[in-house]
Amino acid sequence: MFKKRLLGMIALMLVLMLIAACGGKKESADTQPSASAPASSPSASSSAPADAKPYAGQTVKMLMPPWYKFTPDFFQKFTDQTGIKVEVENMKFSQIHDNIVTTSAGGSAPADIVDIDWSWVGQMGAAKWNVDLKDVLADDVKSDIGILSVFTYKDNIVALPFFNDFRISMVNSNYVGDLPVDTVEHVIETAKQIKASGKDEYPIVTTLEAGENTTHEWMLMTKSLGGQVFDDNWNLNLKDKNSPSYKALSYIFEMFNAGLIDPKALGIPYEEVIETFKSGRGSIKLLAGPGQINEASDPATSQIKDYVKPILVPGDGTHHTTTAMPEGIMIPAHAEHKEAAIEVLKWLASPDVMKETYKTQGGIFPTRNSVIQALFESGDLPHGDVYAKQLEDVQAIFLQGQPSWYAEFSEAAYTAINSGLKEHWSVDKTADMIIKATENIDKG
Repeated sequence: MFKKRLLGMIALMLVLMLIAACGGKKESADTQPSASAPASSPSASSSAPADAKPYAGQTVKMLMPPWYKFTPDFFQKFTDQTGIKVEVENMKFSQIHDNIVTTSAGGSAPADIVDIDWSWVGQMGAAKWNVDLKDVLADDVKSDIGILSVFTYKDNIVALPFFNDFRISMVNSNYVGDLPVDTVEHVIETAKQIKASGKDEYPIVTTLEAGENTTHEWMLMTKSLGGQVFDDNWNLNLKDKNSPSYKALSYIFEMFNAGLIDPKALGIPYEEVIETFKSGRGSIKLLAGPGQINEASDPATSQIKDYVKPILVPGDGTHHTTTAMPEGIMIPAHAEHKEAAIEVLKWLASPDVMKETYKTQGGIFPTRNSVIQALFESGDLPHGDVYAKQLEDVQAIFLQGQPSWYAEFSEAAYTAINSGLKEHWSVDKTADMIIKATENIDKG
């Protein structure tokens, strides 16, 4: 019964994301593509015979964020089958985006395969900085991935959805114990008790850097309080001081000003936050994903492996609403080894490899429905009961679809929040800065 319920919730999440993506494509319809054009997309049916190795000796370079824990031997079987070698370079997420933009605009590529965020799809697709995967991915793969449309710009499949990264929260139960963490207000009260006890100086672990994850923190808390960042006409609800988005901003300032968050969070990138939590510094992590929960539970690298406990995203007592921020793997239009990269991508999309990636390579939550079901049936998906409950209340970040100007909005939000905390601005002044900067964005 539990497995059916969890699969049903995941299906619901995928439908919601699909609806959001369709809206997002409509918003971006008038965006003009750049002069850079991708090479033609090879067809899945044009692959060489199984016993041939037409790309043997080539090395495919992958550029991935640190949470992809590909071990040195992971690609060995693929290399034995094809003669293609794979090299993985890990880089901070925001730097990957900047590298893709800079190199693509200049007519080159940072790697043969790159990881991209859901929020970059419109930019990459409109500029044609990708190899279109429409004729690369087999029909059974496309039909098995419910969020494929999230990574589609018009008819252009920009990337293979690879990390089904929904948001949840987690605690160090050694510090939190039975103290309440079901609402944001309870989180603040519990954090104050833990701090006063001397167990943990900075109980709430997060990043508030001048980067997109600070925007995510604010938007997720807005969701968890039952609200939306924008109304249906793309006006910021932040203008209303009674709105969940204004309350979320106020809570962030309250946590920071009360000394519940390490001041270093103003400059700590997202990738370092999990390392802080794994080391035993921090009691409550509000923004997490299944991969981070698995990583914090890893006996080989975590000092708190026995105390990691996933919890529903703290809300307002009524809501625990969360969202999904999936990632995909893209072949840049100017990649040096396109054909070999396609073979790597198709191999990664296979059920057995996607399952093994989740189990042994950092807990990358799969995007193929059949793989998710197989993991449930084999008992290889820990914390599934909490995931099932959380997925009962999941929404797309923007119900009306992702706006084409999202990157500019995100920068306006995280710049204002980071500056406001550094300079000790009031919540009102910070909110006004976000509002004014957003109103000056050309929304097309």
